[in-house]
Amino acid sequence: MLSTVGSFLQDLQNEDKGIKTAAVFTADGCEIPASTLMDILLMNDFKLVINKVAYDVQCPKKEDPSNKHATEMENMKSLVHRLFTILHLEEFQKKREQDLLDKIDHLKEQLHPLEQVKARIEAHSEAKTSGLQWAGLALLSVQGGALAWLTWWVYSWDIME
Repeated sequence: MLSTVGSFLQDLQNEDKGIKTAAVFTADGCEIPASTLMDILLMNDFKLVINKVAYDVQCPKKEDPSNKHATEMENMKSLVHRLFTILHLEEFQKKREQDLLDKIDHLKEQLHPLEQVKARIEAHSEAKTSGLQWAGLALLSVQGGALAWLTWWVYSWDIME
């Protein structure tokens, strides 16, 4: 009873592929919105139009239960819902876990090519960095050698003092 008229019509079309159009109208001809709850729809008679053929649907009239009886029924519905939830919680959690694991696997498959590109970029940058470090060391060595040559051979040490 928590489903909507739209989901009911969609289920009809999914069940019978021959149904091209389906709509629900009130007895006086006003179209019922797809967001209307089925519980509300079943309170009054209505017309179900399938492929331009109208079908009159007569809903049984609900008896007006006593207030105490209605309260007991609501309590019973609540209890049944809680029991259903408790009994099927583990099954739901297992299904949810499996869905999440499948999603993780799918994301890992999408991530794998990106990780390969990242590894290639890291290797390339490591090689460039190492080359630049060696080039810097070589330039510092050349500068130190040039200063030593100028200090001891060209200008001689005496001039420097």
